[in-house]
Amino acid sequence: MKNIGIILTLLGIFLISLISVNAITATIQGSVYDLTLDKVNNVILEINTIPEQTYVAKIGDYSFESIPVGDYVIKAYTQDRSLITTENITINQEGTYTIDLFLIPEFEEKETKSTNYLYYIIPFILILILIAIIYKRLKIPKKVELKIEGVKDDLEKVIEIIKKEGGRTTQKDIREKIGLSEAKVSLMIVELEDKGIIKKIKKGRGNIIILNK
Repeated sequence: MKNIGIILTLLGIFLISLISVNAITATIQGSVYDLTLDKVNNVILEINTIPEQTYVAKIGDYSFESIPVGDYVIKAYTQDRSLITTENITINQEGTYTIDLFLIPEFEEKETKSTNYLYYIIPFILILILIAIIYKRLKIPKKVELKIEGVKDDLEKVIEIIKKEGGRTTQKDIREKIGLSEAKVSLMIVELEDKGIIKKIKKGRGNIIILNK
C-alpha cells in the first residue's frame, strides 16, 4: 500500500507539471518589412499551431496570442506570393516574443525549379554528344582514292621504262629499274591501269605490263 501511495504521489506531481507546462502561453508579435525596410500591408501570416492560426497584417503589424510551449514556423507572404519568408521560433516560457519578418522575392524558389530542370536537360545533352561521338567513330569510311606522292614524275618514269622495253615488261623489272618499294610500284601500276594507259596480265607469280597503243 505504501508503494502505491508513492506511485500515486509521483503521478500527481507529473500531471501537475504537465498541466503547468501546457498552461504556459506566449504572445508572438512584430512587423513585416520588405528589403527596403518599409512595412508591407495586407500580408498573410500562418503559424503551425494546433489548430493552425492565420493572421492578415493589414497595416504591416501582426500578433499571435496564447501560443503554447513548443517549436513553431511562421510563414508570411503577400497575396500574389511575390514576396515570402519563413521564420522558426521556440516558445519555452511565458511572455511576449517580438519577431520582425523580412519578405524576400520568390525568385529563389523559381531558381530552384529551373535548376531541377537542368538535372534532366544536362544528362540528355551529354547522351546526345556521346551518341554523336560513337556514331562518328563507327561510321563506315568512304572509299579513299589512291594518292601517291610525286605521282606524275613516278608515273612518267614507269611509262618510260615500259617504252624502252618495247612497250612490254614485267612489274618486277619496273621495280628494279625505278628503285621504289614493291607496294608503291603496285599502286602506280593500278593507277596507270585505271587510266587506260597500260594493261596488266598475270603470269605465274608476277605480272606482265603492256603499254596500250
